[in-house]
Amino acid sequence: MSFHGGSQLFRGLFLGLLGTSITVLAADPSPAKPKKFAKPKVEQSTLVAAATDVSTAAPDQATTATPAPDKATPSNATPAAPATDPTTPPPIVPNPANPALPDGTNVPPSTTTPLIPPINGNATVVPVKPRDKVLPPVPTKSDAAEKASEVESTISARRIGLLDAVRITLLKSPIIKLTAEDVAQAQASLRVATGQFDTTLSGRLNWAYQQNELPADQAKANNDAFHKNQVQRGAIQKTIAITESNIKLLEQDKDAIPDTSNITDQKQKADAELNNQIDQQLKDLTSQILKNVATPDQLAQFNKIKSEGHKLSANVENDLLTGLKGQLKNLQKQIEDFPPIQVRKVESTTFELDLLKEFRNGIAFGPFVSYNRQNDNFTRRSGIGDFGQSQVGLQVIVPLGKGSGEAASAQERSSAVQLEASRLNLQHTVSQTVLQTIQAYWGVVGAQERLRLLFRSELISAALVDLSRELIKADEMAPSEMAQIEAQLAIRTSQRISAEQDLVTVAQNMAVTMGLDLNELVSAPLADEHFPEPLAADQLKAAPRFALASLAMENRADRLASLKAQLSSKILVDAARINLKPNVGLQVRGSYASNTQDSQYEAYWRSFDREVGPSVSAALSLNWPLENNAARGQLEQSSSFYNQSMIQTDQLSRTIISSVVVDLSALQRGRDQIDKAQLSANDFEKALETEREKLKLGNSTLINVIETEQNLTNALLQVISARQQYAVAVAQLRFDTGTLMPHVSRSVFSREDFVTLPPVTAIAVHPPRPAPLAAPMPVPASKAKQVKKK
Repeated sequence: MSFHGGSQLFRGLFLGLLGTSITVLAADPSPAKPKKFAKPKVEQSTLVAAATDVSTAAPDQATTATPAPDKATPSNATPAAPATDPTTPPPIVPNPANPALPDGTNVPPSTTTPLIPPINGNATVVPVKPRDKVLPPVPTKSDAAEKASEVESTISARRIGLLDAVRITLLKSPIIKLTAEDVAQAQASLRVATGQFDTTLSGRLNWAYQQNELPADQAKANNDAFHKNQVQRGAIQKTIAITESNIKLLEQDKDAIPDTSNITDQKQKADAELNNQIDQQLKDLTSQILKNVATPDQLAQFNKIKSEGHKLSANVENDLLTGLKGQLKNLQKQIEDFPPIQVRKVESTTFELDLLKEFRNGIAFGPFVSYNRQNDNFTRRSGIGDFGQSQVGLQVIVPLGKGSGEAASAQERSSAVQLEASRLNLQHTVSQTVLQTIQAYWGVVGAQERLRLLFRSELISAALVDLSRELIKADEMAPSEMAQIEAQLAIRTSQRISAEQDLVTVAQNMAVTMGLDLNELVSAPLADEHFPEPLAADQLKAAPRFALASLAMENRADRLASLKAQLSSKILVDAARINLKPNVGLQVRGSYASNTQDSQYEAYWRSFDREVGPSVSAALSLNWPLENNAARGQLEQSSSFYNQSMIQTDQLSRTIISSVVVDLSALQRGRDQIDKAQLSANDFEKALETEREKLKLGNSTLINVIETEQNLTNALLQVISARQQYAVAVAQLRFDTGTLMPHVSRSVFSREDFVTLPPVTAIAVHPPRPAPLAAPMPVPASKAKQVKKK
């Protein structure tokens, strides 16, 4: 057998097997249930076709083929006469039943053997026995899916859907949790700012003890008082002795005091009147003594009268004795407790309690109470007890300059707006994180489909290598062609290994984006869904661009948060402008006050029983920094922040509109790219069929078939890439229009929310108006003067 003829035979055998299976590359690369292959059955018709290809492939070969007898022809029929000129091959007319056979030949596939032209040119029929070697089976879609599943199971045995991936992201994403902490911090800042208007209970308790040297006059007065107490004590002691003596005499003399009312003698009457006057004087002195107000001179006079024989009744004398003893005891205690001193010791205690409520216009109002007690050793020796003063009333504090009006509540209002902005930022972060999860998910889907496709391509290349080795062993193919075929297998294997690593990378990326735990990262899940079906091209082209831009301007949470930040800065600017005024405050107090002198602490609380008042006081305070640099600097800083927020909002608005335009264009062109890539794959599939037919006819080589198969694989990879880009573009458009996750608290969502166009039916189709730029902030006077000087 010649080299060329044997090669044509094996090509026919291989292409018969490859005819129905090589086109799996153009099919859906989704996984299929693995199926085991049966050994391919080589039909007799295939062998006949291959043999006929051999007879017609080389026009320069000087051989002639004699048609085989028809099965219906009788056995004694005369065979066709050979050509008269053995060097000139007769014309071959195609057989309608089998184009590979000449006309007039009808060979049953089960009984007819191929015809091998003899070398000498004689038309002799030589039967060819079927070959004993079985060619390697051509891999199909199920084989590739089974191999890919084995590799995927080594990466992870878990599968996850798109909605479950989004739900896990909302629960576990650390980025979302960090942004939620920003909201908590904003709430805390608002609480701090609101604390300025809390009802405040303030108190002050002060105790002091001081020692001071007495002045000379006070020291002399102190010594005189001590000496006076000593003299008083001596007089009382003498009076007590006389009184006790009189009581004893009264007990011995039972006679009543003589009655002088019937005396008629003038002298006696005069004496009686004098005695009555002295008795009255004695009674008055006795009353002074009992009241503890008698001086030492009065006591001496009292003792003199009694020594002259004037008497008191026994009851009066007993009362007098009791009072004198009590006075003596107190006086003796004062002498002992208050010796002459040169140092004044003062003890004071002060207690104040205020309840103040500040309102959001800066005015503060509330009640107050105060207690003050003071005592010292100098006043106490004079018989004066502790001095106490109590006070209760209301007070009003009114700011007239800095901190008045809206400036008082500016920080609270700014913090409230910042809290709204932080919540909008949380909503934007949720949407952004979900977008990253969706992008990572489609990346996993694409990596899985690329791996399955490259596995099929690798298995097909391996089958071609096995076939080529068989052909080389049979001397039906040049060994030099084996290097290129093996190189193609190495490339396919390398691509498959790279695809495996890509799958590991994108799976881990999705797991990290979802926020899976440390233990879950070891077995990161793979995707369990396919790419979404692209929308119709007409629907994408009809999408309203202006409506989508308007929808984005109204729904984008980051833009709304930027507007809130701009409003917060504006509030602080207005407050800083008010705070340029001097700090002027008016305080008005109205109260009731009372005093007491007592050495007992309970007396201070009882002092409220004696209200005297009311009392009113007013105070006006002024604090005015002449340069006022702090207030001016605060205004300039707040103005700069406000200008920055306006610029950022405007820039973000323009970026959003531009992103929507780009996303919509990416969707429209991505849909066209999918169509073109699929068309390319279909064309390469047809080209592969053509190369297969050409190979049957001997007009192509196995290398051309391999190259065409490679082009088909690349085209299918382009289809996968285009579908992945389309799926990502849909989610990106949803994100840029603010409709991917419009509400943080929304827990119900569907797959259509991530793979369809945003709803724009309720949006007016008109160009979006950008946010108006505010006028630049006024330049402070000091800065304007500096600019003029320059």
